[in-house]
Amino acid sequence: PDDGDSQSISLIYRYARDHFLSSITTSEAARHFGYSREYFSRLFKKYSGTSFMDYVNELRLKVACERLRMPDADIGQVGRVAGFLTPGQWRDIELSHNCDDD
Repeated sequence: PDDGDSQSISLIYRYARDHFLSSITTSEAARHFGYSREYFSRLFKKYSGTSFMDYVNELRLKVACERLRMPDADIGQVGRVAGFLTPGQWRDIELSHNCDDD
């Protein structure tokens, strides 16, 4: 990448590593850097080979895998700590969406 893109991508990677445990979105990250969501997505994919959210989820999965190696790890807590929904949270969201469709 040219120097400007290289510097931007480096900052975006750092931002992702600093915020992946929160409920970060591509739109929020794009807004943080002053880009449209579409431009941000294209830029990130061009230099990383993956989408921003796929990269964030990879970071989350690494944390989850590390914690699950601990024999006394609570699976639900590992999911929450890694930034994922618990099955109960997912079910509640799905049920509320399905009820909205009726």
